[in-house]
Amino acid sequence: MFTASRLGQLLRRGVLSLPAAVLGVSTITACAPTTNTPTATASAPAANFTGVWDSPGRTIDDGVAAGYPVNIGSTEWALLSAGPPEQAKLQDFDTVKTEVEKIINDKGDVFAWARSRAFRPPLTEAAMATQKAAMAARAKEPRAPYARCLPGNSIGIGGTAQIFQTEKRVVIVPENGSVRSIYIDGEAGRENSNTAYAGYSAGRWEGKSLVVTTTNFLGDTINGWPASDQAKVEETYTLSEDGNRLSVKIVYSDAVNLKEPVARMVYLDRKPEDTLLIESNCLENLAGAAEFARTLGHNYDQGVLP
Repeated sequence: MFTASRLGQLLRRGVLSLPAAVLGVSTITACAPTTNTPTATASAPAANFTGVWDSPGRTIDDGVAAGYPVNIGSTEWALLSAGPPEQAKLQDFDTVKTEVEKIINDKGDVFAWARSRAFRPPLTEAAMATQKAAMAARAKEPRAPYARCLPGNSIGIGGTAQIFQTEKRVVIVPENGSVRSIYIDGEAGRENSNTAYAGYSAGRWEGKSLVVTTTNFLGDTINGWPASDQAKVEETYTLSEDGNRLSVKIVYSDAVNLKEPVARMVYLDRKPEDTLLIESNCLENLAGAAEFARTLGHNYDQGVLP
């Protein structure tokens, strides 16, 4: 859905992935949960997540910092040991706007500032060695990962997505057009499932909350961090009483590469039934990011950002 700057949506995925172009539009078709009698292998849905959801965000609309996004619908990643992510504060738009405008007016490097704010996970020594080797390999052929445009591993749910739901499955379709299935009471299928970029997700109802565990990720990075075959994402989806706010608690752990789990919250608002979901494309995202960078005096070759 194109309700906020594509720049903002991309920045939430990576510090320097900024605005993007739109490829196409797909029409939304509402899908109500079925009313079949629950079987022994599927729990009756305790909440209806069907619809289009968007994480709130704002963009600075005036001055030299115009176009800069501020994510006000998700908390930053933090150590789980620092406290429950539900208690973490969201970004204050006016505070971020003032700081960004000051940096740009002082001819500072807003990209360096953004990098300094990025969360640094508690990587193990093994993870740091893996990351260093990957950076060295990328330096020899810097455009290859972008040219191939491989899908990224999924950690929870992104800023905008469409959800379809039945008794046995919850399907999440984010803006990148990928499809992620959550199998209700599907734990028995994990051992024999194939690896996938979005992993294998099994969910269960705990009261009115859907608790999801995802493993079996394909690829060696998640969120840009080194990932092993022990990487695991645990999510809790909880719908507000009025059905218009979806809160998602996300906890990521990897016994090989992280010293301890990290967590964040994503808050999504239900959009009208006729809302359109607009698909993004990674190659055009990079081109858009480079174009924005040039407006701030940077000239990154062909959209390849450091």
